[in-house]
Amino acid sequence: MGFSDYVKLLRIHQWVKNLLIFAPFFFSFNYKTDILLNLIIVFFIFSITASAIYVINDIIDLEYDKNHPDKKNRPLPSNKITINNAVILIFVLLSLSLSISFLINKSLFYLVLIYIILNLIYSLFIKKIIIWDVTFLASNYIIRLLIGSIPFNIELSNWIIINTFLLAILIGFTKRREDLILFYKGKNTRKNIENYSLELINISIAIVGGLAIVAYLMYTTNLEIIKKHGEYLYLTFIFVLVGVIRYLQLVFNKETSGDPAKIFLKDNFLKLTILLWLISFYAIHYLSNKF
Repeated sequence: MGFSDYVKLLRIHQWVKNLLIFAPFFFSFNYKTDILLNLIIVFFIFSITASAIYVINDIIDLEYDKNHPDKKNRPLPSNKITINNAVILIFVLLSLSLSISFLINKSLFYLVLIYIILNLIYSLFIKKIIIWDVTFLASNYIIRLLIGSIPFNIELSNWIIINTFLLAILIGFTKRREDLILFYKGKNTRKNIENYSLELINISIAIVGGLAIVAYLMYTTNLEIIKKHGEYLYLTFIFVLVGVIRYLQLVFNKETSGDPAKIFLKDNFLKLTILLWLISFYAIHYLSNKF
């Protein structure tokens, strides 16, 4: 049992998903240093909260994780960290996140508390129900958006919520696809996975992936959005299209995990695509409002 084992237990690499907290700030184009500094603090508060939830899930799914080719090497299934130590860690992390968030902003405190409660409900009940398990998990991404907007009075576009929700569901189904393939190989890694079928998941991925791309295109051609960001914002659509296709290419590759955080951290093509999307979005907004 060492420091590296605790880093793995907390799944620090998953913190990349929490960068979504900064999305409302980025799309507001009202960049204030004090808000950015507070968002950085909020990022770490929420990240330790999410890590605590990951540890709770690892305890609940302990027997299933022992059958997973990758998850069996996690600190709890491999007995590198005891359950008692994991429980103490959960208590410390949640106590820190709730107390600090309460001191910063009561809205932030309530959102963090809602996140914890929703994930406990998911872990104990919802994850056993197919389709709803994926939909429920997608709500976590919406909470990240709300955490980055409500405490700082940043307006949150309905379009951002819609696009984020669709992409989150897409990610959820790709992860279920990986679990189902393992189930077909005789490794039961999830409680409800036998109720899914590969055909259902593949069709769902195609439908939701298509909807996500169309929703983004509708967003960029919406009159209100054009007025705010410029008529050429639709050009950024190409990076969204390429990014989604690249993600699906990696997911359907049997050697690649459906974990979005791992894919993002390892795939330079995807990182470059996202970077180009961000640069092009900002450039079009800036040029449209300058001239």
